[in-house]
Amino acid sequence: MGFTNGAYARIWSKEEYEKFTTCQLSVSKKNKETGAYDVEFQDGYVTFIGKAHKAISEIGEIPDNGLSIRLISTDTRNKYDKEKSKKYTNFLVFEFEIPDGENSPKPVKQEIEKKSNKKPKTTKKKAETPIEEDDDLPF
Repeated sequence: MGFTNGAYARIWSKEEYEKFTTCQLSVSKKNKETGAYDVEFQDGYVTFIGKAHKAISEIGEIPDNGLSIRLISTDTRNKYDKEKSKKYTNFLVFEFEIPDGENSPKPVKQEIEKKSNKKPKTTKKKAETPIEEDDDLPF
C-alpha cells in the first residue's frame, strides 16, 4: 500500500518544532507467502502538520518498539531548487488514528479528549439569508 491514506504505519522517532513535527516512520505489508513483513515505504522523515502535529505532540515519548498509526490524510509534494539543481520530496501527514488492540482504529481526537477530560467546544452557525431565485437564468 505504501505511503497513502488508509495505510498503517509505525513511527520510530519524532522531533517536535513549534508549528510541525517530523517523524521517522515506515509502512510494511505482510507477505502472504513467507509471513514476514516487507517494507513498502521508509523515508528519512515525514512532516506532521495541523491536527496531526497537535495530536503527535500530546502523545509523549515514542516507545522503543515504535508506535502504530493509521494514516487518514496525507500528501506528497515536490520542490525543485534551481540554485542547487536538486529536487526535494516532502511527505506530509495532516490526520491519523491510533488503532486499539483489536485492530479497529480509534481516532486520535477522541484519545486526546479522554486524556484532557474537557468537553469538546461547539460552535453555532449563523442563519443563512435565503437566496432569491432568478427565473431568467439559462440553467
